[in-house]
Amino acid sequence: MTTLLYGCETWTIYRRHEKHHQQFHLRCLRSIFKIRWQDKIPNTEVLERAELPSVITTMRKAQKRWAGHVLRMSDSRISKQLLYGELSRGGRKIGGQRKRYKDSLKAYLKDFNIDVTNWENAASDRLAWRSMIHRGALPSLGVSTFQHRQRKTPDTKGLRRQRTQHASHPPVSDLWEGLPRPYRPHIPPADTSLRFYKILVAVVIFEYESTNNTVTIGNGSTLDKAK
Repeated sequence: MTTLLYGCETWTIYRRHEKHHQQFHLRCLRSIFKIRWQDKIPNTEVLERAELPSVITTMRKAQKRWAGHVLRMSDSRISKQLLYGELSRGGRKIGGQRKRYKDSLKAYLKDFNIDVTNWENAASDRLAWRSMIHRGALPSLGVSTFQHRQRKTPDTKGLRRQRTQHASHPPVSDLWEGLPRPYRPHIPPADTSLRFYKILVAVVIFEYESTNNTVTIGNGSTLDKAK
């Protein structure tokens, strides 16, 4: 970890950089714990087993500690002059601008619930500043607040898929009531997947084609073979 993040306090990090570091770190942890991809264990559980924060959290904490350290330096130090210095001449290019260290620092302060307008006063006290950084990373159990918001569990993914499927298909309860009793399961499911929906449709079609009578589906609507 120390070799991977050497000098990260001064990096201007883009999202793709964080993603690459996070993937490498989790790949190493999964290799250490002998976790295969077939086990379907999420990254958050891997970090909890290792009792380690994520790489993204570690980098952001280091950058905020370094920013506080530079703030407490004397004005004659080059590091502080670079942090607060501005170009005397030059212009902005057309389109999106390159990310600055100040831009990433401002975004990280928001993720850790630190007031952007008052962070300099808070960073003047070293112990209070480190305490604020530590508290900002705690709510997500070792994962930064940004990652905590972006974290997706298998349950939420499944619910999202089900909502998408049912949005484009009629309710299964309409088909359920029209099925003959031999084809009904004992307990109707509260919710069902697209696969089960297709099975119900197939059963109704089979019953419709194998009889000369109409088949009632749902709220009184019927399928008439004569049509």
